[in-house]
This record gives sequence, structure tokens and C-alpha cells, in this order.
Amino acid sequence: MIPEKPSSELASQPTQITGLEIALQWADLPAEHLSSALKALDPQLKREHAYRIAQLEHREREGVNQRAHELHRWGLIAGFILAVLMIIGAVVLGAAGQTWLSAALFALTSSLVALFVLRKPPADKPHKVIRTPPIPQNAPTPDSRDAPLV
Repeated sequence: MIPEKPSSELASQPTQITGLEIALQWADLPAEHLSSALKALDPQLKREHAYRIAQLEHREREGVNQRAHELHRWGLIAGFILAVLMIIGAVVLGAAGQTWLSAALFALTSSLVALFVLRKPPADKPHKVIRTPPIPQNAPTPDSRDAPLV
């Protein structure tokens, strides 16, 4: 028989019957009924197992997403602090008469903000070089086109 549960436990747990409880109910029946019970029980156990696996995968994905969010957040904070400090440095250098150095520091600041905050490389990255196809060895030159054929 199924062991008696206290009423406080029954109120806190869901009313769904688990595979073990089904097996315990069928244990009192003869052996012929037991084989049919196991056949009926197998799909239920498979569903419960698939549900638990899906829960575990969801928790794992959730943990990965949370770690990525934390990394992104700390990158934003570090980028903001770095940008503010570099802008302050550029203003101080500009006030001291070092205009070229101040402009260079401010340009670096904009690039670092793009890297840390926007998570994309600066727009002034080098583009792909377009290569022309090689000229074949036996191709006619412009002078040989005008020459008469012999």
C-alpha cells in the first residue's frame, strides 16, 4: 500500500501522481496485470524524464545568459569610467595648450566607447582590398593588337 502522508505534506505538494505511486498501486495486482501496468507506466516515465531534462537544459541556458549579462554590464561600467577619465584628461591637456595630444586622446576615447559600450569595432577599420585578376601570360599586349597577322 501507499504510505500515508501527513495532511500538511499533502497540502504543500502537487496532486499529480508520480510513476512510483502508480507502480505501488499496481504492485498489489497479479503478475499478468503487472506486465500491462509496466507497459502503461513506461510512457509516463519517459515523459517525466524528458520534462526533467528540459528543466535542466533551461536552467543551464539561464545560467549562461545570466553570466553573459553580468559580463556585458561590467563592460559597460568599465567603458563609462574609462571614457569619463579620458575625456577629463583630454580637457586638462587642452587647457594646458597641448591641443594635438588632447585631440588624439579624445579620438581614442570615442574608439574605446565604441568598443566597450556599443560592442562593435570602430568605423575606420581597414576595408578589404579589391584585387584584380592576374593577367594571363599569353594575353595580347596593346601594341600586338594593331600588328598585322602574318
